Amino acid sequence: MVDSSLGEIRFGNNREGKIPPLGEDNIRVSYRIGGGARGNLPANEIDTLVDTVAYVDSVINHVESSGGADLQSVESLMKIAPQRIKHRYRAVSEEDYYYLVLEASSKVAKISVVSSRGEVKLYIVPFSSSSRPTPSLGLIRLIEEYIGGVSPATVDIRVEKPKYIDISLNITVAVVDLEFASTIGGVINKKLDSFLHPLHGGDRGEGWEFGTLPLLADLYSLFDTIEGLDTIVSLVVTLSTGESYSINQQKMPQFGRENLICSGTHTINIDGGI
Repeated sequence: MVDSSLGEIRFGNNREGKIPPLGEDNIRVSYRIGGGARGNLPANEIDTLVDTVAYVDSVINHVESSGGADLQSVESLMKIAPQRIKHRYRAVSEEDYYYLVLEASSKVAKISVVSSRGEVKLYIVPFSSSSRPTPSLGLIRLIEEYIGGVSPATVDIRVEKPKYIDISLNITVAVVDLEFASTIGGVINKKLDSFLHPLHGGDRGEGWEFGTLPLLADLYSLFDTIEGLDTIVSLVVTLSTGESYSINQQKMPQFGRENLICSGTHTINIDGGI
C-alpha cells in the first residue's frame, strides 16, 4: 500500500498482501517528487542548479514546467466522494466519465465529455500557467488507461487536447487625458489576457467552461476600473473561426463542447477626437 502524502510504502502480512521475499536488492523503488502546483513555472523561469553538475555552467527551461499538482483538498474530496456511490467505478453516463477522470489524476483542471454512438471523447485541461494549457502525452495515456479499465468494452475511449478558440478584441477607447494614450493599450492587453485565461479568467477567476463565450456586458465592465480610460467608443469581438459579435451584432456565435476560449491578439485604438 502506497501513501503518497506521507511517502510510506507498507507491505502485507501474508493474509492481506504478501510479505516480500528475503534477499539483497529484493525491493527496488523509483519515484519523482516536486513542489505541487507551484512547481508549474513559465518558460525561462528555472535558472538555478540545485546541485552542481560537472561541465554544466547554467540551466534554463525553454518550455513551461507542468504536471505538478497539490494534495487533494477537502473541498475536492467533498465534491468527488458522493459520486463514488453513484458510479461505483463503472462509467455509464457522461457524469460518471467526468468524475472518474478527476479520480484518475489530480493534474486535471477541466474536463468536457462528449459522447456519441459507442464513442466517448474526453477533452482535458491540466493545471498550468500557460495561456493555452495542453495535456502532456503521458497524462493523456494515464487517463486513457484508467478510463478504459472502468468503461464498457464496447465503448471507444479517446482522450484529447482541447480545441482552443482565440478571442481577439478590436477596441477603440477615449482617454481622459493624452498622458494616458501611450500606456493604456498595455494595461488593456494585460486585463484581457488575464480575463480570457482558460483556467484563471472570468469574473470569479475560475476560468471558462467548454463551449462558452464572454458576454459583451462582462467585457465592457472589465474596463471600468482602468485609470485614464474615459469611454469605450466601439468594441468588436472576433473568434479565430472568423465569426464575430458586437453591440450592433449581438447574436452570439455557437461552437461545440470540445472548444475552449483563450486570449488572442487584441487591437487597441485611441479615439482621435480627444
